[in-house]
Amino acid sequence: MKLGQKLFVAIYCLMADSTTVLASHESDVLAVVVPANSAHRVIDLEMLNEIYRRKRQYWDDGLRIEPVNLPSKSAKRILFSQQVLRLSTDELESYWGEMYFHGIMPPHVLSSEEAVLRFVASTPSSIGYVSLCSVDSRVSVVLTVNAPGETFEKIKAQSCKH
Repeated sequence: MKLGQKLFVAIYCLMADSTTVLASHESDVLAVVVPANSAHRVIDLEMLNEIYRRKRQYWDDGLRIEPVNLPSKSAKRILFSQQVLRLSTDELESYWGEMYFHGIMPPHVLSSEEAVLRFVASTPSSIGYVSLCSVDSRVSVVLTVNAPGETFEKIKAQSCKH
């Protein structure tokens, strides 16, 4: 391994460690949401990765999946990209540059968590992510990011005390 590669790996590991520490706070738990009437959808992290990289474009019932993102500078989007897509901002930019030439466009970007909630609630085949504390009855949580093995109800009760 060349010196530059070793340096990159060392920096990456340090960044990953600091991300893990930051992401362990309950306030950093993301909820992956679908419309309230689509709670029957079952997904895992690998499927979510495929959806957001546009490698999986249809739900099992044949509906075209409509994934939505938060803005690229959003801390939640960066956390989502690191934890689910396992790609940095630069790597994602390169990935989408390549996919564009194959006619594949990235997920739509919405301006806020409220915009994500409204879109997901009103679009039957959609999926998005928001802060766990932003979840309300308009959507159903199908997965949480940064809280493996914890139930949604337990995490929300611990995280969203006002």
